[in-house]
Amino acid sequence: AGVMAGKMTLTAPATPASLTSVNDLGAKLELSATQIDHGTHIELPSGIATLHATMGDVIVGNNASIDVSGRDLRFADITVGSPGGNANLIADLGNVTVGAARIDVSGAPTGGDAGRLSIIAPQGTVQLSPAAQLDGSAQAGNRAGSIALDARTLVNNFSALNAALNVSGFTDGRQFRLRQGDVTIATDDTVLAHDLRIAA
Repeated sequence: AGVMAGKMTLTAPATPASLTSVNDLGAKLELSATQIDHGTHIELPSGIATLHATMGDVIVGNNASIDVSGRDLRFADITVGSPGGNANLIADLGNVTVGAARIDVSGAPTGGDAGRLSIIAPQGTVQLSPAAQLDGSAQAGNRAGSIALDARTLVNNFSALNAALNVSGFTDGRQFRLRQGDVTIATDDTVLAHDLRIAA
């Protein structure tokens, strides 16, 4: 994908268009610009959505959404669930901020592994609003969601982020890398993850 030389702002129209439901699976959307402000809705069932800022920040604003969750597919008298996809928020030199937005990488309601959320800001900060709605859930017997976070610093404390991930279903894998400062795990923190990797 080409890089837009400037700031990219994604906004919802004043009068939303009436569109049919999205049922095709596995689409890929990669947006790259010096800075990205996402304020609308991205829906790619079982797909891959990447917002990549090469110089400035990636901001997922209030009421925005990224939905790469799985879908139930009907084949004759059989319903099959598809897996969740991947959502990638990358700021090469800036920060990643997620407001009161929704990011959904969950598996389909009838089954299907959940996907992965990656938040990468090696030279900047990462901040998730307490009102952010994350979903990495999967039905019993399927793999839950995973998250990878790589930042210079994390605005949220570990305990608050960990608690949010516990209730939102990101219990398969968690990888945290903080390039500056410490990671403090409180004595009453419960980390629900099959694979946990922390580097500071």
